[in-house]
Amino acid sequence: MSSTSNMTGPEDQQSPTTKKSSTASNAPRRQASLSQGNAIRTVSTSGDWKFANTNQPLPQAGLIPCQFTIHCPPSTDIWSRPPNIDNINSPILHKAGPLNRFHRVSAHITGAFSLDHDMGGIIMILQNRRTGKCKWIKSGLEHYGSRRNVSVVTKQEFADWSLFPYDHYGVTLEMRREKSGSLWVYLVVGIQRVPIREVTWVFDGEDEVDVMAGAYASRPVKKGPDLAVVFKQLEVDFH
Repeated sequence: MSSTSNMTGPEDQQSPTTKKSSTASNAPRRQASLSQGNAIRTVSTSGDWKFANTNQPLPQAGLIPCQFTIHCPPSTDIWSRPPNIDNINSPILHKAGPLNRFHRVSAHITGAFSLDHDMGGIIMILQNRRTGKCKWIKSGLEHYGSRRNVSVVTKQEFADWSLFPYDHYGVTLEMRREKSGSLWVYLVVGIQRVPIREVTWVFDGEDEVDVMAGAYASRPVKKGPDLAVVFKQLEVDFH
């Protein structure tokens, strides 16, 4: 597939197959009873990899195997909505570094998603060193409307959500810095990258920003069993 460096468009441009859903009147509200605030609790570390918001041990000491599972309990979510919902309490396996050195994050994702907003995927969490302000971008498989979808959610002030139906059990997704200066989210099919979202603001002011990039799992419902999301070939590249 040809390079996307010459692609331009409005902020957070989407593929024609996606649909904006963040303000749709029939979109369900996330549970407002989750813990507020965007503090991230790092509880397990080894080498460059860290596990946040969970007591689950790292998959291997110092190394991440080709395949591993993230388990998450109910009442876990990464979501933001007016006037005061701002949650980041899902388990996140990540590497951290300066945003101006970030290149890409990718993984293959599968899971037995069964409840609305069950989700597993890849994520970037950006934090300004000077102001402490937190922004994020996530993409993954999400159960919604009694079916499996690929979703992309971005958050500056509040979250903006889009999704499209996806009939396969697993998916490979990638977030990549492009020469245009944008972050592009890709659906990876074989050796081809299918662009599904452009996010234009990610690298603005990047010299003052750190990023956590990796994999996460969420189950926002209040009650129920844990959700298990299986990841293969998680890669986070800094240059």
